[in-house]
Amino acid sequence: IHRQYEPCMNYTNNALTALFLINLVACGASSKDGDDASSDTGSDSGESPAAYVPVEGSWDFVADQWIDDGCYAADNIQSPAGIQFSSVTESGLTMVVSFPDGSNESTTCTLDSNQLACDTIEMSWWYETAEKGTFYLDANVVMEFTSETEANYSTLLDIRCEGTRCDAYVAQGYYPSLPCSATHSAKLIYID
Repeated sequence: IHRQYEPCMNYTNNALTALFLINLVACGASSKDGDDASSDTGSDSGESPAAYVPVEGSWDFVADQWIDDGCYAADNIQSPAGIQFSSVTESGLTMVVSFPDGSNESTTCTLDSNQLACDTIEMSWWYETAEKGTFYLDANVVMEFTSETEANYSTLLDIRCEGTRCDAYVAQGYYPSLPCSATHSAKLIYID
């Protein structure tokens, strides 16, 4: 997904709102690979734990935090207003992230053994002109469902800049360095 944002002279407006999706961009996905051959059903047949198919609808962030913030994202990126899951099947879904300004970003995700991996969300924006500095953000979202209504979410954001003033944005303290990376994690719960 690629979205070109309008030029933004104010650093905290639309570019940063969209950037958080970036923040959307997602998971502390982990799997339990061990020697325990029993399943949640108590059988000794070596079956895997039940696979959860998430509920279609609105989900919200709970207890979110920046695990690694090499882009000053916690100070500069607005959180999304919510997430919607649609077209949910046992093998995947469509995820739409909404922002307070009414914009949204959509991606397709694959579900396998409670692990959700989404296509990279690509965004770009600039602050003065595209020639002075165009920023590109790749957001990679992953999740691990712990039930049909709860998930552990993580998004890895990679930000880079191309243009004549990219070094100045670092020197002025907007970013510690470019390119940079940040990881956002949260628990997601179904709300409606």
